[in-house]
Amino acid sequence: MSKREVASLACKVLGIYMIMQGLNVLGNVIAVHATTPGQFAAQNPMTLVFPFLFLIVFGILLWLLSDKLSGIMVKGESPLSGDSGIKAG
Repeated sequence: MSKREVASLACKVLGIYMIMQGLNVLGNVIAVHATTPGQFAAQNPMTLVFPFLFLIVFGILLWLLSDKLSGIMVKGESPLSGDSGIKAG
């Protein structure tokens, strides 16, 4: 496995983590909004949308752009040398 593949896999894992955190925040925002329905919407509707939308959008972008980002992260690096010893069954 080359360094670029490892970097791409790391970006995808971070993307999945960000999407999961966004869904967690979405659940929290819905719970708070359900218990206090009139307080948050009167101030600014973006306070409800922005926290989870930010995480989900950037998680999706990390997933989709992982190959390009991995190329930037390991620019000029040589591939890993040797065999890692891990074999598929």
